[in-house]
Amino acid sequence: MLRFWLPPVLLLSTLFALFISVVNARPYNNPDLRSFLQNAQNCEVPCWEGIQPGVTSMSEIQLLLENHAWVREVTFTPTTEPDSGFVTWTWDQPPASLIDTTRQGEAGINDGIVSWLQIPTAVSFGDVWLTMGPPSLGRTVVMRRPTHFVRHYAAYDAVSVQVRYTIPCAWSPGDLWQTQVSLWLGVPQSVTQLPDYVRPPRRGCAA
Repeated sequence: MLRFWLPPVLLLSTLFALFISVVNARPYNNPDLRSFLQNAQNCEVPCWEGIQPGVTSMSEIQLLLENHAWVREVTFTPTTEPDSGFVTWTWDQPPASLIDTTRQGEAGINDGIVSWLQIPTAVSFGDVWLTMGPPSLGRTVVMRRPTHFVRHYAAYDAVSVQVRYTIPCAWSPGDLWQTQVSLWLGVPQSVTQLPDYVRPPRRGCAA
């Protein structure tokens, strides 16, 4: 049995290592992506387009989004807690190479203050890695509801940014590197609570 499984396992390991080597060796320079990921704004990180988790109020984020050239429609959905809920928005002609316009932007509001925001991007994890280097922190979580899949979190604590995305249980190197990510920003401690980054193991969704 071991002889049967050993060749394909070695082949997959070799292909995975080769893919990583190609990604790391590939010349890459995308200043627009770097500026987007590093939130080059006139505000302290974490920050996206003037919105700071832990600082920006509910009324401020709505005003900023409603007057933003990339945003079409802004919606607030309250929860049962006072001054809390979710802000979502659709897109109107953002940079096509950066934003996935088929998905809404989202922000969480707690006690009248933005606690986090999530931006759907058209950027792959491989492009993030090439632009920002290896993540400092991260986690891989197997999700079992409503279906089984793997949730990958990678964080850059220097700019208090996480990238998040979902890959299949039986993921391939292409799934890991080429899947589009969402940019997630929260208060700095929400990023630094993650463990040191390691690449996700190829154990699928096994218990």
